[in-house]
Amino acid sequence: MVDTNILVYATIDEAPKCGEARRWMQRLQKDGVQLCATPQIYREYLVVLTRGSVFERRFSSDEALATLNDTRPAFRTLSPTGDTSEKCTLLLQRYGVRSKQVHDANIVAVMMTYGLKGLATFDFSPG
Repeated sequence: MVDTNILVYATIDEAPKCGEARRWMQRLQKDGVQLCATPQIYREYLVVLTRGSVFERRFSSDEALATLNDTRPAFRTLSPTGDTSEKCTLLLQRYGVRSKQVHDANIVAVMMTYGLKGLATFDFSPG
């Protein structure tokens, strides 16, 4: 599963980790690994691109959507199911997840639903 920050870095030339994110994604694809994302990750991506300056670049809604649409063919989109909601609820209860971490728990629940074990991210801080 590719987290929002990897997607942002990989698609914005001005991003400081652009090259690293692109090389990582290309290496995985070359090794036959299917990159995955969720509709939630796509929405978060659009939020980041349209909320103001991103690495000294401004995106209109149309530009952000075009960038996402250019990128999406590289990904398998994994949508939540009814089982995902149950898994997310269990994660919230088990780990006391709160606030913005609920969004992360939902991504983990989708990963659990589809049997994915790894999340690619540059965000290593809790919350």
